[in-house]
Amino acid sequence: SGTPKPGYDVNPFKDFTQLDWSFITNKSEALILWDDHQSEFKRIMQAHKLGFRHMLFDDNWSPLQGDNYSAKQVCDETGGLALRQPDFPSKKIL
Repeated sequence: SGTPKPGYDVNPFKDFTQLDWSFITNKSEALILWDDHQSEFKRIMQAHKLGFRHMLFDDNWSPLQGDNYSAKQVCDETGGLALRQPDFPSKKIL
C-alpha cells in the first residue's frame, strides 16, 4: 500500500546505543535531536558515554507533566514523580 515514509518503518529497529557512530569523527561537536519519548536522563548518560555532548530534546516536560523523565524534571529534582503516581493521567496538565 505505497512506499513507507522515511523513518516510519525501520526494520530491524535499532536503538541509539546499538548503532555504529564511528562515521562521526568529532562527536563532541555533533548535535543530537531527540524525539523518542524515552527517559532524557538515560539518553544524556548514553550519549555522553559515546562521546556526544550537545543534545536538544523535543519534549522537556515540567514537573507533573509528560510521558518520560525529562531533563527539566532532573534539574528541579522531581525525580519523575508524575510517572510513578497511579492516578497521574487524571492529573496531567498540558
